[in-house]
Amino acid sequence: MRPPKTLSNHPSLGQKRPTGVEVLEAEMIGEQAYALGLVAKKMERTLDAYAKSNGDPRHTQLAADAVYAFFVQRELLGLDNHDYVVDFYNIPKLVLARVGSKNTDALPI
Repeated sequence: MRPPKTLSNHPSLGQKRPTGVEVLEAEMIGEQAYALGLVAKKMERTLDAYAKSNGDPRHTQLAADAVYAFFVQRELLGLDNHDYVVDFYNIPKLVLARVGSKNTDALPI
């Protein structure tokens, strides 16, 4: 017995229909991107609040926590080089020091 032509992946039918695994992988990638975007937005908000706080230690720690969460989320996706992120978001040295960055001298202010 064979599946109906509308469900078949036979090449003579033209465009190949995605398999269940391919559909699931695409959905998982979408969810990962969405989660990374949410963490990035939170990090942006906390970095803005930190910049407006004139060095308030509470805002420094909140920013460090948000940056740390963003770094962890990136690493879970296999993105372990954060140099671009530090430059792009202009993450301050003091915040990076709270995150635990070992070489803040080489990083932008």
